[in-house]
Amino acid sequence: MVDGLLAGLFAGIFLAATILPFPFEVLFVSYLLARPDSLWLALAVATTGNTLGGMTTYLMGRMVKGRELSPRALKLIERWGPP
Repeated sequence: MVDGLLAGLFAGIFLAATILPFPFEVLFVSYLLARPDSLWLALAVATTGNTLGGMTTYLMGRMVKGRELSPRALKLIERWGPP
């Protein structure tokens, strides 16, 4: 059975690697403080969530590649660089 905290750790790290950029280390350390005996399991879940999140971000970028950007988006990219 999957622990609710472990599922939350996976979901939070997955989101941190995709659309909600925030420091996922806070989630990881919080989980380890709650379950200090689960270091390797937490590390495996965090690695999986981060990898899948990165792959999802890559896929989202590939889906947008052929579309034209609005003038506002082009201005932002010219000013700040690509996301």
